[in-house]
This record gives sequence, structure tokens and C-alpha cells, in this order.
Amino acid sequence: MKKRIILISTLVAVLVLTTVFVVMGQQKTNEEPYGYARDTMEELVGIYQQFIDDVEEAETAQEIAEAIGKFTDSIEKIEPKLIEMEGRYPELGEMEELPELLEEVVFTLDSMGEAIMFSFYKILEYAEDPAVMAALERLN
Repeated sequence: MKKRIILISTLVAVLVLTTVFVVMGQQKTNEEPYGYARDTMEELVGIYQQFIDDVEEAETAQEIAEAIGKFTDSIEKIEPKLIEMEGRYPELGEMEELPELLEEVVFTLDSMGEAIMFSFYKILEYAEDPAVMAALERLN
């Protein structure tokens, strides 16, 4: 009986400690200065990369239209986070030097510019297609 109580107490302690560490790990990002901005920008990097990959793999106008639609859905989904980020950190637009926490993700976003441009060049090849036109109109 005593061993069972010790075992149960140990399990409860382990579960409590695990929960505390998980919650602390989840909160760490939000407590870091500019943590929310970094997380939001990293999500944006993923959206852009998925768009680049989808357009690159597309072989038909319909696949291009689907890639644009998927990208638009993702941008609409992240837009509130971007607006919140601007509200939380209005100083970011005026800084001459980025906070160290953001340097890598901003560099990644900047370096994606050329690939995004080439994606839109490929889209232009299909711009006359009605489905692509509709998808581009929705994106705007």
C-alpha cells in the first residue's frame, strides 16, 4: 500500500512538472522581446515558401490558380497576426537596426524576394486563363 502511494505521488509529481515545463516552453516565446513578431514572421516564411514550391511544381493553369488560392487563404489567415504584430511593435518600422531576435527571420524573408518574383513571372505565363485571373483578382 505504501509503495502504491509513493508510485502514485511520483507519477502525479512527474505529470505536474511536465505540464509546468510544457506551459513554460509555450509562454517563453511570448515573453521574449519581439517573440511574437519572430513567430509571426517565421509563419510568413513558411507561407511564402509553400507558395514558391506550389508555383514551381505547377504544370497547368488550374494548378497555378490553386497555388494562388492556397496562398491567398494563408495570407488571409495570418493577416490578423500581422496587424497585431504592428500594434505590439510599432517601433519596428522605424528602427535602423533590427533586434537580434529578428535578424535571421528578416534576412530569410528578404532573401525570398527573388524566388517570389520568379513565381509571379511563371504565373504571368498563365495570366490569360480565367481561373488564374480570378485567383489573382482574389489575391488583390
